[in-house]
Amino acid sequence: MRTLNLNVLGVGIIVNTSSEEFLDFVECNFSKYLAVRDSCRAKILVEFSPDAASVARRSRINMVYEGNDVYSDGASLVWANEYGFICKVRTVLRAFVVHAWHHAMDDTVSWEDCQRCMRWCIQYPLFIALQRFNVGVAHAAGVLVGNKGVVLAGLGGVGKSTLAVKLGGYENVLSDNYLLGDDEFLYPAPEALRLDPRSIALLGGIDVSEKFFLYGKSQYCVGFNRKLMPSIGFLLRRSLEANLSEVSTRNAASRLQAMRQFSPEFPEKSFFSMLPAIQEDSPSTVTPDCLKRIDWYELTVGNLDATAELVYKLLGDN
Repeated sequence: MRTLNLNVLGVGIIVNTSSEEFLDFVECNFSKYLAVRDSCRAKILVEFSPDAASVARRSRINMVYEGNDVYSDGASLVWANEYGFICKVRTVLRAFVVHAWHHAMDDTVSWEDCQRCMRWCIQYPLFIALQRFNVGVAHAAGVLVGNKGVVLAGLGGVGKSTLAVKLGGYENVLSDNYLLGDDEFLYPAPEALRLDPRSIALLGGIDVSEKFFLYGKSQYCVGFNRKLMPSIGFLLRRSLEANLSEVSTRNAASRLQAMRQFSPEFPEKSFFSMLPAIQEDSPSTVTPDCLKRIDWYELTVGNLDATAELVYKLLGDN
């Protein structure tokens, strides 16, 4: 077993795993939050191993079946899906204790499995725990363009990552799928920069080594620092022609919430939605407060160069 210690904005995480590949994947995605042992009190304890799967299976025997492959006993949840993943979650003094494993890893490890397991075992309890520190999460990319923090929000496949790199360069991307945030700053969320071959071609290549390849995208471990003060936000859509229009802060907040509700990449769309069966905390994530106080625009992404020019012009005018 190997151990990884993390400190994400005051939430301590300890990961023990028998999988070298899983450890490597998590270490890359949480590279900005690597910590020394005992740097803060652990709020999330994860064991990811075949032995942990045995713990989950034994616990399930005496539990009540909630439905949809979820079991509970008032103190713990167990979920096992049809693809070989099993996870037990319990709360002890408001800390999450997780025992999990993916049986596909008994034979062949895929980076796709590593990402799914990282979300289920680590990210989702993290997102919930961060709410106690008034830290929200958005489905968006953040990038420093000149001296301004730019937020690009949108559903999957709309072009957040590509436009972020186009605007500020890969070295200035905070993170490209999730953003964490409080009332002042945005912070990188786990999951590194990911680009598909078409995006890489549109950008004229990228001079940083690929770390992983999953879901048809190259994943890179990049990023320029630990926080970003947002200046302006864009709600992305795609069409043939680039276009830009202002939207109200209220409308932007509603659409950010709608993106979270629609996307399957948040804890409320997983077995963590059943947490109220064992604790008081809500599994629903919230929008970072700092995103409620900036100007927002609806940006239709067309030709990449033309779209970037619209943004550059607006940033210059502001």
